[in-house]
Amino acid sequence: AGTEGIAADNTATTVAAGRGEITVASTQRADYAVSRADGAVMAQGTVDATVTVQLPSGIYIVTCVSPAGKTTRKVAVK
Repeated sequence: AGTEGIAADNTATTVAAGRGEITVASTQRADYAVSRADGAVMAQGTVDATVTVQLPSGIYIVTCVSPAGKTTRKVAVK
């Protein structure tokens, strides 16, 4: 279970990594992107509440931009 329930830089967004997935939750509409450590974008979109992205194990960078600000987190998917 990599990095769990980490509060983001802005309190509107949280990012959690689990077994084979990353969950992005936001209290405000936010644009998100999930990238591999080498910069390749694996998923992107808009979250209004919660979105879960299925991914193979690895290290990922999750970036979220909402009216509350920008958040960047590094997470490990097992």
